[in-house]
Formats: sequence, C-alpha cells, structure tokens
Amino acid sequence: MKKILIDPEREVRYHCATCGDFDACEECLLGEEVSHPHPLAKIKPKLRAKLLYSLKDPKTGNTLFLSNFPVAIPGSTHLTQHNIRAVLSVIEFDKVDGTYELAQKAFLQGKHMHKSAATSGVVYHHLNIPDLQNPALLADYGAFNVLEESTTFIDKAIDNGNVIVHCKEGQRRSPTMFLAWMITRGFDVDKAIKMIGKDYNDPHFEWKDKYVKTRASWIVELRKWEKDWKAKQERWLQTKGKVLAEDWDRLFLGEASIATRVRRRKRAPEDEEDVDITPDIVMPKPQQQPNIAGGKRKREEAPPAAGGQASARNRLNDMLQRFEDLEEQKEVQKRAEKRMRTNMAKEAAKVEAATNGFLMTAVSSQATRRRAFEENRRMAENIGFRSTAHTRSHNPGHM
Repeated sequence: MKKILIDPEREVRYHCATCGDFDACEECLLGEEVSHPHPLAKIKPKLRAKLLYSLKDPKTGNTLFLSNFPVAIPGSTHLTQHNIRAVLSVIEFDKVDGTYELAQKAFLQGKHMHKSAATSGVVYHHLNIPDLQNPALLADYGAFNVLEESTTFIDKAIDNGNVIVHCKEGQRRSPTMFLAWMITRGFDVDKAIKMIGKDYNDPHFEWKDKYVKTRASWIVELRKWEKDWKAKQERWLQTKGKVLAEDWDRLFLGEASIATRVRRRKRAPEDEEDVDITPDIVMPKPQQQPNIAGGKRKREEAPPAAGGQASARNRLNDMLQRFEDLEEQKEVQKRAEKRMRTNMAKEAAKVEAATNGFLMTAVSSQATRRRAFEENRRMAENIGFRSTAHTRSHNPGHM
C-alpha cells in the first residue's frame, strides 16, 4: 500500500472515490501501470495547527496569541512551547469537524459549558458563539455581553502569563475578540485591523479584506463599543460577570494557595514583603514576629507597582480579604457551635439529674412504703399474739 502525496503547503489530500480511503492501492495510483484507474476526489484541506498573530501586552509584557482550533487542544506542544497560561475558546464544539472529535471531548463539555476550568495548568474559558455576520443575532442564541466577557477574561489571564484566543480557523470570531481586547489597550478599531492584517500568518488568506467585507456589522459594533467599553465592562462585572470573575481569580490563583497565604498573613508582621504574582503562585513564608499592639491588625495598602503587577496584587489583596472574612466567620461559627454544644450538654445533664432524682424518689418512696407495710404487719402480728395469750390466760380449760 502506498500513500498519496500531500501538498506540504496547503495539505490538500485526495481519496479514492471508489475505495473511500486515503490510502491508494496499485489500481488507484496515477501512472502507466494502472489498468483501471479509479476517479480521485479532492477533499477539504486538513486544518493544521497554526499561530496566526500575536501582540505583546504593553501593561504586563505577556503575549496574546491568535490561533486556530488545533493549537489550543489540551496537550498541544504550542501550549508548552509558548508558556500558555489561559485559553479563550470562541467556538461551537458541535460544529467542529469529526476530525477533532477527540479534541472536542478534551475541552469543556456538558455542565462546564459557558464556564471555566483548569486543565493541566492551563485555564480554559468557553464562549459558545456561532459564526454570525451580524452581532444582533447573538441574542437568539442567548449570547450577551460577549465583548465584555472575553476582554475581562483576557485581562485577568494575561496578568498571569501568555494567553491564546481561538475559534475554529482563527479568521472571524476570535479576531473579533482580539480586536476588542486591543481597544482596551488604546488601539482604535481601524488601526487594530490594519495591524492584524499586516502580520496575519497565512499568505494564502487575505484576512484584512475578507474580514472587512464579511464582518462589517461587527466592525460597526466594535466602534460603538469603543466609546464606552470601560463603563460597560464595569457594569458587567457588577452584575452577570461577578461570579465568573471570582471563579477566574480562584482558577488563576488557586484556593489552596490563597488560603495558605491568608493564614501566613495572619501570623506575619505588618511590613510583610510584597510578592510578585507568577503563574506558579509560589509564596515565601514570612518570619513570625510578636504582635506587640495586640488585637486585629489592619492591612496596609500595598505600594503601587508597575504594569500588571499592581492590578494582580490588588486582586490578590481582595481575595485575601474575602478569605480572611470567611475565616473569621468560620471562627465565629465554631465558637457558636461550641457554646451550643456546651449548653446542650448542660441541659442533658439537668435532664439526666432530674430523671435520676425522680427514679431515686420513686425507689425511695417504694422502700418507705414497704418498710411501713412490714412495720404494720409486725404490729398486727404482735397485737394478735398478745390477744391470743390474754384469752388463754382467762380460759384455762382450753389448755
């Protein structure tokens, strides 16, 4: 069996229309020796993993990548090669070709739809968005605030490392989210489109012209969003995005690391050294010092840091504050439960004492009655004996 050659540039494959196989037998090979050649049918090119564009974040120095679907598959070498910390998937998994069935199962499915999860150290967030030309049609699919949700996730993720945003082919949906994030970094829509189009990594696809032609409605939407994106993002964070944002913080920082940090901060001096946030979140253990002032120590404001460290540290402080409050509530609850158990034990002791007293009283009463009965019986016997003796003494004939 010989395999048909594949075009190395476009990966175009052919299969035998009769055999239906990618491998061709000698009868299917093109050449003089073929006695009855089968017709060959061209099939859709295989989608090859490819990074299409990248931009370094001016705030954090980390990089946001634009890619197609295969790049972001869990276990992909691209994830480790480029130190990817998070992936934003803007895709309908049920529309992905059967070629990626295994990869589809590896992504978020079922109860994890529209949610986030960490897989092998990479945080995935899924936006189930169809490939529509008009953003107004997203309402029919229950997809609202996609620009706010995607840009907020990227902002939180890029503070902790490099990020990938992808759709199926990386041509329409994921570039739209990439453009929205560029707006939050000070780029206007037209300039952002030109930048991506200039360095788009696919010489056989004129991305800029095709995007402008097929996504005119999205460009209009992006221009509207550009005017007040910050206010819209804050409103989303205060309403629908509040729970998601907290989930993202837990996924990036890790609940165990945060809880450990909280316990350490409670034992640490007030001048605890600030620690830069890294994807591994390795926290040094501070030295213990006695709390001379006593009482609850107030947290000092962290000094301003440059770039993304400031926002990351502020989020960490917020998480630490919430965990401290939670631990205080747990302590209060433990004390309340201890008091309740003590009171219950006292009540049980009282009930037991009262029961024992009642039983003792009953037993004592019964013993008293028995003694009185015995005393009465003995008295009766004595009276009867004396009466008999008196009768015999006055009637000697009976003897």
